[in-house]
Amino acid sequence: MSKLKLSKSSQNLRKKWQADADKRGGGKIVLTQNDAMEVVKKLLADSFKPMSITEIYEALKATVPSPVLKQSLEAMKFNQEEEGDDDVFHVKKKDKKYDSEVPIQFVNSIIAKTGKNVSSCVYYLNQSILENSGNGLDIDAKQQLLSDSCEAEEELKHLIKQVKENEKETSILLAQPNNNDLEKMLVTAKEMNDALLEEINLARQFSSNTSNRKKLLKKLEVFAKQWRIRKRKCNDFLDFIEDSSEGTVKKKNCLNGSGQIEIESDEKAIEAAKQFHKRMVERRGEKNNGKLFVGVTVNSKGVERVFL
Repeated sequence: MSKLKLSKSSQNLRKKWQADADKRGGGKIVLTQNDAMEVVKKLLADSFKPMSITEIYEALKATVPSPVLKQSLEAMKFNQEEEGDDDVFHVKKKDKKYDSEVPIQFVNSIIAKTGKNVSSCVYYLNQSILENSGNGLDIDAKQQLLSDSCEAEEELKHLIKQVKENEKETSILLAQPNNNDLEKMLVTAKEMNDALLEEINLARQFSSNTSNRKKLLKKLEVFAKQWRIRKRKCNDFLDFIEDSSEGTVKKKNCLNGSGQIEIESDEKAIEAAKQFHKRMVERRGEKNNGKLFVGVTVNSKGVERVFL
């Protein structure tokens, strides 16, 4: 079966209707009468109030074009004409051309109150075709709905209580360490234990070498005592020479190596050692971190280490 091709004017008219619907945010337009009647019937049922054709068109956001809307309303309406009192309506016979075309669920589904013109006509849903004549649910359905509502409320309270208990239990579980945290804690504890064992071993070695340490300190004290004696004698000699020469030979110059008497003093030896190690560090390209041991000096406070 070949597909019917629309004329150019029909295509332009359809584009115009779709553009109007898109402008109002309505979406795809409805062109078939049955679909349009379904949309109109649902709108009037949800609105539950009389509406003019303009209000219906605006409420549907132009998804039902005006010609289709007029045709659908005309096919659905149960014609009434006002005569005298506002509450008295006289039924008109519907056109026979709609009787065979309109599905049974849409026949006489809309009541129309005619006005002076098409725009002033109002349409509202024929409540008599609805379930329970539009009076809502029947007694049994209402009772069932009320029962279901109470059960739902109780179930909701139970679920809320259960959610609170689950949240409380979840917070307790989240506060406890998981497997990854326990593994990290175990590694840290193991490292601390190894470090403690190493310190214990060092302490044991120190306690076992107490006698050797005491002997070594005693030897150092003997060497320091002899050094002090020699240093005192050397200083006394230089003081005597300086006094005898009336300042010609200076003690300070002799000690730093620029005097008439060449003496290998502690200051000179330490300075020479510093210069030597400094040249070695520069030659090797190493960094001087201030921890390179050079020698020792002995003063009134005891033995003092000298670093580069």
